[in-house]
Amino acid sequence: MLFVHSCVDPLKHFIFYVRNKNTDILTVTYFVMLEELLTSMIFFVTETESQDPFTCEGIPNKKR
Repeated sequence: MLFVHSCVDPLKHFIFYVRNKNTDILTVTYFVMLEELLTSMIFFVTETESQDPFTCEGIPNKKR
């Protein structure tokens, strides 16, 4: 639960920047960080042997 909670703020900030068209903060490094965050979240809730978050198939972990 702490992992998911730690992901909320970066996602909220991203939504805020996009809605307010504040593109100065949206750099390549920022998008790399956001992609790593979303990748971590995918693998956290999915039981899979795949290493690619965009094509992985698996079953959801019901405990998470």
